Amino acid sequence: MARAEVINRIRSKLMLAMHEEGYEAKQNIRQAISTPYPPASAAGQPPHLRTGELHGSVDYYVTANGVSADLTLRATADHAVYLEFGTQNMAARPFMRPEIARVRNDLPTTFLKHLRSL
Repeated sequence: MARAEVINRIRSKLMLAMHEEGYEAKQNIRQAISTPYPPASAAGQPPHLRTGELHGSVDYYVTANGVSADLTLRATADHAVYLEFGTQNMAARPFMRPEIARVRNDLPTTFLKHLRSL
């Protein structure tokens, strides 16, 4: 097998692992913010579902550039950043950071699982 073909197969497995982890993260985040309002969530807990705007804005994408790739998790609702990090008047209600930590931990194992199928 030629070197270029090996690199392409490895890249393909990396992309597959990133999409798998990104999809799981998106689902987990949406689940975490699905508790109906009222009541409001407690400080330090994921926000509760009010309008669905935040819930619907959670997504991921994978980009590849040469031999590297990036997995991006995002919530595009305008108020997402205020909930995630808090303000001077409201404690943070993190919903992205816990899942980002999980992905950072699990992605190498997922990638190895896919590499074993080469």
